[in-house]
Amino acid sequence: MKTLKHWSLHQQLEHHVELTVDGQHTLCLYVLEENLFRVLLKRQGQLALDRTWSIAPQQDVPWEGRARDDLSGFSLPARQLTREGDTLTIATRQLRVTVHQPLWLEWSYRDEAGEWQPLANDRPTSAYGECPRRRRRPLSEPPQR
Repeated sequence: MKTLKHWSLHQQLEHHVELTVDGQHTLCLYVLEENLFRVLLKRQGQLALDRTWSIAPQQDVPWEGRARDDLSGFSLPARQLTREGDTLTIATRQLRVTVHQPLWLEWSYRDEAGEWQPLANDRPTSAYGECPRRRRRPLSEPPQR
């Protein structure tokens, strides 16, 4: 597995930020709600599946899934973007994520006193990796040794 390490800010759009990772992949960070972000990694800029069955506001995800870039039903609050050294921070009033160089994410929430508290973070080394795709063989074909 090849570790994904180096990122650069590709573009800031109204409701999400796109980072280019290792010159070929796209990491998208969407702000859906004050306390809900979506992290989406596109291998070589493409999605393996264009549908999701995991996040839908207000109701269950339809049987056929939901487009991964669909933002309908979310409040899409304002966000603050801060660039400082080798980090990029995206924050709402309740939640923030800091993207570090090399690539790893650090999450914090704002407590009742208004102070940022650690919530979760990736490991600082080898947080994300790329597995090479293998040719899929028919079930009738024996595995190669």
